Amino acid sequence: MAYESLLIEALELSKTFKIYKLAPMTNIPLKGSRGELDATQDQQTILDWFEKDPLISIGISLKDSNVLVLDIDDHDETGEVIKELASLTNGNSLEDAVIVKTPRGKGFHAFYSYPSNLTIENDSNFRNGIELLTTKVTAPSSRKKLKDGSIGEYVLKSGSLSDIKPCPQWLLNAITSKQQGNKSNTAYTLNFNDNGKPKTFYTAKFMTELMAGTLKGSRNSWITQQYGRMISLGMSYTVAYEWIRLVNENFVDKPISDSELNKIVLSITKREQQKMAHAERSD
Repeated sequence: MAYESLLIEALELSKTFKIYKLAPMTNIPLKGSRGELDATQDQQTILDWFEKDPLISIGISLKDSNVLVLDIDDHDETGEVIKELASLTNGNSLEDAVIVKTPRGKGFHAFYSYPSNLTIENDSNFRNGIELLTTKVTAPSSRKKLKDGSIGEYVLKSGSLSDIKPCPQWLLNAITSKQQGNKSNTAYTLNFNDNGKPKTFYTAKFMTELMAGTLKGSRNSWITQQYGRMISLGMSYTVAYEWIRLVNENFVDKPISDSELNKIVLSITKREQQKMAHAERSD
């Protein structure tokens, strides 16, 4: 069986986390699956996955685990992200973290546990080049096809995912300070009421469609449509952009490039601003 090391890793991980299957050489859910909604610790189910699709990669569900991951995205190797990390740590090290090297550049994941009485939210803009993951992450030994055609691997460099150390106080302070500030200063409200139906109905339907993603042939038009829907529902351009970027990276088969995504966003943003300007002149 191909990639026996990943099967062994998956079985070992399932003793600590719920895990789910990803499409071969990607970090997106296998087509026909429900991503982290299918996460399980049942070892027979995991064996069945590899028996049917031996080339799959594996994702770890972090929900209800009280484990967070700092995703250090130093893919361009300019050193700017490392400077940002040094500013965040204020001279402290990450020596107690479980470290997993990501496939591109000098990026890595740092795993920590955190107190069960805290609620820590996913934050794609935690710091410049640093994401805070609390919902899901790609497992060590998984492989990913890179843009240049080469194959990279998520490699466990230090520590054990069965023995994750507590989050240091300096990091907890940074997280709680930022997230409490976001809650007090920013409020994004969407009215999804649909002719008397429960308010969650349209929200759930829309989010399900986003998670279902799209195939390569229709991805540009699909992303254009979804971003336009977000704007029409009252999202700010900034929030809508961050959402569509996450959707593109995680749920689109072969995500479009950042430059293509930015062209779509800029085009729709200009169009909506022109509509607003026209409406104001009409008034």
